[in-house]
Amino acid sequence: MKLVRILNKAIEEIDILEEYYKEQYNTTSRHVKEEMDKYKYGLAIYKYLCGRIHNEKEPHCMNEGEKKFIAEELVVIEDENESDDVQYKLKEPEKYIDKYELDPFVAEKRSGSLIKQTITLNESVIIMLLIRFESIISEIYKELLIAFPDAYLKDKSITYSELISLNSDIEEIKKAFIDSEIDEFMRRPLKEWYSTFEQKHKCHFNFGEDFEQFREIYYRRNVVVHNQGRANSSYLNNVSEKYTCEIGANLTPTHKYLLDAIDCTRIAILETVLGLMKICSDNAEVREFLFSIGFRYMTENKWKVSKYIFNILMNIKGQSEVDLWLNKANYYVSCKNLEGIDTIRTAVEKIDISVMTSRLAIAKPALLDDFDEVTRILDDLIGNGIDANDIKSWPMFIQYRESGEYPKLIERHKDLFEIETYSASEIICLSNQEAKTKKD
Repeated sequence: MKLVRILNKAIEEIDILEEYYKEQYNTTSRHVKEEMDKYKYGLAIYKYLCGRIHNEKEPHCMNEGEKKFIAEELVVIEDENESDDVQYKLKEPEKYIDKYELDPFVAEKRSGSLIKQTITLNESVIIMLLIRFESIISEIYKELLIAFPDAYLKDKSITYSELISLNSDIEEIKKAFIDSEIDEFMRRPLKEWYSTFEQKHKCHFNFGEDFEQFREIYYRRNVVVHNQGRANSSYLNNVSEKYTCEIGANLTPTHKYLLDAIDCTRIAILETVLGLMKICSDNAEVREFLFSIGFRYMTENKWKVSKYIFNILMNIKGQSEVDLWLNKANYYVSCKNLEGIDTIRTAVEKIDISVMTSRLAIAKPALLDDFDEVTRILDDLIGNGIDANDIKSWPMFIQYRESGEYPKLIERHKDLFEIETYSASEIICLSNQEAKTKKD
């Protein structure tokens, strides 16, 4: 059974969804901000009127700008008949009438619709995110059914009426049988998917804090779909105590929540694949892919995911000393940029680099922000052991590139920094992506 193809596809789909969400969120937020400006004064009048009806001298829901507008621009006409009607006029309506919607009820309705646009986008994306996760799980399960039929299908049977209804050859019957099994499996609770994998293959999944967070995301999606985004007993029964809330609490996902959810879903997919690695035949390819994707996530500042990946990679047994140090170094880079240099300082200071080559040893002073030592090593290595492009791109040197030493280094080695270098593998990868984009 091979998993690298499924993993590659899964990561690509989550990346595409994240890019789509960020673009749509920025576009929607910009549109809402521009349009909301048209309704701000009408909305202020609406809030004022509601406050008057409820005998509030100063409506608590009004911001300072709205209060100022009401105080300076609104003239209330007192009703001699002491009715419940509220009459008002603007001191200078010509200042507002062409640019702003002043009908309070129109302003309230349209501004409310605008606010709901980002809410609707967020709800749609959490649904799409979990659809992609479930699609990956179903694909993995299908591969398991094909690779290990005795483990899953040995005691399964099909009725005569079902057989007749298929009216097809044996291969089509097998396909229909597998599709039915997948459909039944995907209806089970999230926990049962993993307990099935553990039972059938004696594999282990690390149900740590990240997975607890993912479970909350998974069941929040369910209340968004089935309970108008309000917490219910099903949600509370399936999440850890950390996420306990009142029945009926609003669980509509926010922008920040969704960005965290996307990263957490990446980790859940990675954990699923890593848990099944003992039964797959392409372990080396999976590890190579993980290193590549972990490095890319570092360059994209996705430190939570890269930390997770390199923590896994550095704990794999039987790897060379060079690979082990590279994985550790990248793990420390991720921790440093996610949680701060103090979280790694003690561990890094204890590392013995005396037997390492300069190319590997430079990681220690770079991690500790010892810019003078980094400069000393780079002056010797650049163009003869380390490429200028590595210095420009490796996340190890993020803080160094922000230091005053970096411009001086560039000036001393200007001829090398002016050269752009791409490896053959990078060119092939980019050309393949371009071809796939055109095909799609």
